[in-house]
Amino acid sequence: MEFSELSVQEFEKFALGAPGANFMQSREMYERFLKNGREAYLVGVKSSAGKSAEAGATSGSRGKVLAAGILMNMGSKRGLGKIFGIAMGPLMDFSAENWREVLAVFTSGMREFLKPKTAFAVQITPHAAVSRRDYENQPLCEVFPEIKPELKKLGYKDLGEVGQIKWEYVIDFGKGKARKSLDEIFDGFRKDIRTRIKQASERYGVRIRDLEFDELSVMKDMTDEAVAAHNFHDKDLKYYQEMWEAFGDKVKFVVAEVPKEIAEGKVERLDKMPEGSQLSGEYVPISAVMYMLYGPEVISLFSGVTRKYKNVGGCSHLIRWELIKYAYENGFSRYDFYGVKPVAGNSVYNFKAGFRGEIEELVGTHQLPITALGKAYTLRAKYKEYGVF
Repeated sequence: MEFSELSVQEFEKFALGAPGANFMQSREMYERFLKNGREAYLVGVKSSAGKSAEAGATSGSRGKVLAAGILMNMGSKRGLGKIFGIAMGPLMDFSAENWREVLAVFTSGMREFLKPKTAFAVQITPHAAVSRRDYENQPLCEVFPEIKPELKKLGYKDLGEVGQIKWEYVIDFGKGKARKSLDEIFDGFRKDIRTRIKQASERYGVRIRDLEFDELSVMKDMTDEAVAAHNFHDKDLKYYQEMWEAFGDKVKFVVAEVPKEIAEGKVERLDKMPEGSQLSGEYVPISAVMYMLYGPEVISLFSGVTRKYKNVGGCSHLIRWELIKYAYENGFSRYDFYGVKPVAGNSVYNFKAGFRGEIEELVGTHQLPITALGKAYTLRAKYKEYGVF
């Protein structure tokens, strides 16, 4: 095996079908980094020359890609140098017999690759689960519990939830004969969630539609309110615009709206309106979601709600149900609510848990020192069980 830089074609071919495939490790994200003037490299591990006849190998003597990641400069610290990171990566098959060897080659190769680039440390956050829990945060099973001990042996320090999510909330649709029906998925929701979804369109006239590029400020206004209420990390409007331009039809922004009269309380419910009365036709945006279509999943990345009308019409619940249906009907294997803080009393966790999915505990962020000063810096770094949500 050998560590090397990868071509865009090599990286994309591997990344699209790799276990743990995600939008953070995509050609689109790499090109967005470069467009913004970020220092980024496509790196990976390939099988040695002479094994190129293996299934899936690239042509010539270049070998088969076994692991890959976007290595990006995350910034500099005075007196230390640069710190690099691989967000939600590297991508590799942790169920393969030789995964330990692949990880070791990736680690040693990455360290040597970064030394001349004045790096003092690098952080990785593999998109792989170490365990699964039910919606009540009770353990279900271990998945890849060997990853963390192996990273420690290789010199990484576990930082927990730093920079990238460690706890992910998902609804897995199942495969083959075990694939659930949409009715089974819906019937599994908590009773109040089912009630809100049913009432949203029938009683309150909620409509769901895609936002256009020049309407992205609607999304931003709502995420601003979510940040204020839940202390989330938010993005600026430019981020949403750049993601739209970079990912094209792989990213969508959707909004739930209600008739103005319903939002303002002038009409209590549509099915109780006096005969012959009419609405103005104006709608008020209540809830919005940015979601990605990448790899095996549809993932809700950012969302927000107009706090003034947050209890009107079940908008947030209906949006999620529409996205779950979209994912199911378009061949995706799961719907990903993204990050969650599985702690009793957390309002976001309580909302997501109502859809009766599962919590995946990911590997989390692990930091590898490159220099002696980097080793001292890493030694002082503190572990965070919950640090993003």
